[in-house]
Amino acid sequence: MDRFVSNVTSLLRPSLRRTLLARSFVIGILPIVIIGGLAIGVSQRLLLDRFNDEAQVVASATSNGIAERITLASRGSAVLSAVPGIRELTAAMDADGLRELLIPLKSRLGLDLAFVSDTDGVIIAGAQDFAPGDKLPAELIVRAQARAEQSYVIYTEARGLMIRAITPVSSGTPASAPGFVETGSLLDNSFLKTLRASSDSETAILVDGQVVVSSMSGLDAAALPKPTETDLLVGPYRSEVVLDGRRYAAIFTLVQSHSSHPQQLAVFLPLAPLEEAQRQIAAAVVLGGIILGALSLLFSYRTARAMTMPLARLAAAARRIEEGDLATPVAGGSQHEIGQLEHSFGSMAGALWTRDNRNDALVAELRAANVKLEEANRLKSEFIANVSHELRTPMNAIIGYTDFLLEGLNGPLTESQSADLSRVRTAAHNLLSIINGLLDLAKIEAGQMEVQPEYVDIATLVASVIDLLEESARAKQLTLRSDVDSSLPQAWADPQQIRQVLVNLAGNAIKFTAKGEIVISAAVVSGALEVVVADTGEGIPTEAQAFIFDEFRQADGSSRRRHGGTGLGLAIARRFVWMNGGKIWVESITGRGSQFHFTVPIQARGHRAPEAALSLER
Repeated sequence: MDRFVSNVTSLLRPSLRRTLLARSFVIGILPIVIIGGLAIGVSQRLLLDRFNDEAQVVASATSNGIAERITLASRGSAVLSAVPGIRELTAAMDADGLRELLIPLKSRLGLDLAFVSDTDGVIIAGAQDFAPGDKLPAELIVRAQARAEQSYVIYTEARGLMIRAITPVSSGTPASAPGFVETGSLLDNSFLKTLRASSDSETAILVDGQVVVSSMSGLDAAALPKPTETDLLVGPYRSEVVLDGRRYAAIFTLVQSHSSHPQQLAVFLPLAPLEEAQRQIAAAVVLGGIILGALSLLFSYRTARAMTMPLARLAAAARRIEEGDLATPVAGGSQHEIGQLEHSFGSMAGALWTRDNRNDALVAELRAANVKLEEANRLKSEFIANVSHELRTPMNAIIGYTDFLLEGLNGPLTESQSADLSRVRTAAHNLLSIINGLLDLAKIEAGQMEVQPEYVDIATLVASVIDLLEESARAKQLTLRSDVDSSLPQAWADPQQIRQVLVNLAGNAIKFTAKGEIVISAAVVSGALEVVVADTGEGIPTEAQAFIFDEFRQADGSSRRRHGGTGLGLAIARRFVWMNGGKIWVESITGRGSQFHFTVPIQARGHRAPEAALSLER
């Protein structure tokens, strides 16, 4: 029992060999796991893509087969209507002559039915039986009289679906045609089975949610999605269905039938081969990973043992040196770097005392440096906390007292005094704007700027921005106007942040435009509200568009630039747009002006991190 406890204690005792073995094994097995996972994911994705491509090919082939039948019926009616004998016999109402002519032509053209009627649609003769007084479908007559480009309709009949095409009998003028030729091509179960060929897919055509034609016997429409669930007007609908206990991937597309009853083409591909291939690939990757893991464990053990045996001897010598025996011998003979370590270890004992003293001095210096760093960090935090009060409050006071003086509350001012005070107020506003920009940027980078979205009328927001900046535009003899339709849907965003974006963009446009106008417009694009601020200014060089959205960057960053500013306006605008779930970019040609675009959502959504938009800004 004591021996067992000793063995367990030895196993639980910290060991460099076990540590090296575990780490080497993890380092060896982790890439295997990652590569194996990627291999499984990529291979399954490739299989799924190939499966989807095959499904699309089958759906396209079936659609093409139906289109060929439609072309066959349409061409058949056109060919029969152009036969001189049919024109003469139709004008003479000769039913027997028409029947004798239609029967061989129907077989030769590969048609399933052929009729000739008078101008009222009453059937005169046919290549198959009909009841006296039978008429052609009214929809076909209307399409023929309207001379539609594709005069055909697909009807549901007892045998399946019948493509019925109609063409006026050839005559001198379309209005004097003596009657109509109707031809038909049948779409039945055997037709779909022929299209399927050697593929393991199944196809069906549904009318009003009911299976009319199918390559699969006993197909139950109740197992398929309802017509209300498949909005085929916007494109194909994909889903999974279970038929006869087997899972299928289904693709539903709309058949161009010209019928009042919607018809859907359904293509079913069994998922069992795809799932089996995925399982085989996963099993192969897992088996390979197990084999490589075993090899990694074996090599890790050998490597750890080769390292730990010499190190154990060095550890024993180190314990003796720790006890004060600095003359203890150190065994050598190991290879590689450990042998050099053994050779150098003995010579280190004599320098331990000196180095201990040196280490004590270094520790004292490090402690003093840490104290200074903590003090610097505290001062920085206090500066950030007090900068708002220390800078904004005096600037607001300067602006307030300047306004009092300009309003004449402390007595009348001369024209020169008023001009000087106006310059003071303008400079103070500019400095306050810089301070606010720096603080806003600091809050954003620190994650302290919150987004409080609500539904915002963009037209009203643009109007308020124009009221704010109109005086600045008028001072440069510029036109600042809104081209925003008041009927646009509301945006879902923080109104203050979007207003700041508009102020920054419009203010930049005024600053960089010498003559012309600045127009703010908006429109709904791709499910979002896109706002555009366009100017007729000097434009942005192409090389500057790559960094114009960066902090403290401007198109002209030289000391001789004509326009002032800190380069924060557009950087803050980009951050606000991103925080509200939008994108921002610029389109500009030098000498012809710029257009700044940004988008905001029009529906409420959860907050998400901003995407890395491919945007340019000046």
